[in-house]
Amino acid sequence: MLTVSIICIAFVILCTFLASLSGSLSESSRLKKTGKKPLYGQNITTIAVATLGEVLVVGLVFYLVFGACHVAQNASTVSVAFMFSYILRNVGRYCGTIFTWHIFLSIGKRKMHKQLEEENKTAL
Repeated sequence: MLTVSIICIAFVILCTFLASLSGSLSESSRLKKTGKKPLYGQNITTIAVATLGEVLVVGLVFYLVFGACHVAQNASTVSVAFMFSYILRNVGRYCGTIFTWHIFLSIGKRKMHKQLEEENKTAL
């Protein structure tokens, strides 16, 4: 029963990953047709890190329930662990997305400061 629930949640995460990737690529191609520059690398990195966040949260839930707390593996405990991991996986996805874009924005901010400093030096 535990193996089946882990396979099911892994399949849900895989489907979410593929749907996000497909949506991102179609949105990027739509932006490219309108003449805008899509952020391929940042979008794919965000999706990958968000999926990693999901995997880590699901793994942590199952580890805490069955590994650290030594709960017996029966139908009810496995079902509860599955439900908690299914709900909490979105928290991992959200945290992964926020973390990734925090890094992207910090890098962009640093580049912008350097560019402004160079413009100020050439203006003086």
